Amino acid sequence: MKRHPAFTPLSRDHHRTLILAQSIKKGAPQFRGMATTVEGKRKEILSHFEDHLKDHFIKEERIFSECKNVSPEVDELIAEIIAEHRRVEELIGDLNEGKEIINTLDTLGVILEKHIRKEERELFELLQEKLSEKILNHIAADFAK
Repeated sequence: MKRHPAFTPLSRDHHRTLILAQSIKKGAPQFRGMATTVEGKRKEILSHFEDHLKDHFIKEERIFSECKNVSPEVDELIAEIIAEHRRVEELIGDLNEGKEIINTLDTLGVILEKHIRKEERELFELLQEKLSEKILNHIAADFAK
């Protein structure tokens, strides 16, 4: 299904985060232009979180608040995704404290990848199917501001 303009800005944001998620997992191949050391990867994901993900989560959760009660399936997915946002924030906190950096990076990479794929393949598809064109256009207009 083609992505509705209401979700294209979020999908664009997901691309860079997905690449970063892949690069911080254990045994990941070197990605061009990405950090190669554990400390470099830690700094890169912390910077990405501060510069992009925090705001991205806020935007998504604002959109999700408009999508509640569309269907039980949508509500369940939204609840899972918001819980995943909190888990990512918790892991970022662990990285800030220097806790088990290698394992935390790996866990964070796995969670981010699954999280993005769930949003792209399940939630956005379901929202495009269930939301009215009026609501979808309202969401798209919010991004245009």
